[in-house]
Amino acid sequence: MLGRFYHEEHGLDVIALRIGWVSGDYGAADQDIVQAMWLSPGDAAQALQRAVEAPTRFGVYYAVSDNPNRRWDLTDAMLELGYRPQDSWHEVADEDERVVPGGEHTPDSWPEA
Repeated sequence: MLGRFYHEEHGLDVIALRIGWVSGDYGAADQDIVQAMWLSPGDAAQALQRAVEAPTRFGVYYAVSDNPNRRWDLTDAMLELGYRPQDSWHEVADEDERVVPGGEHTPDSWPEA
């Protein structure tokens, strides 16, 4: 990763956020993988603020909301940045939660954001 190189070689602080799927159109999240990676606007703002204010000098962190089928581990973001997602796709979209152990198969095509 280029960010690690600049951090190690030049002392540049680098925080990389692996941002999930951000959209206010909750109806577009009709596939399990999209619901699992959804990031609310409020959680996105919090993740960015925490990354900017973090004492951490280098790191790569996932930024997704608190979705029940989330496949990405937020432990490092929570411990090192203080990120605490507040939203869940199912609560915001007022949909029934449907948890599939291990998640559903990832489709070959992705919806437009």
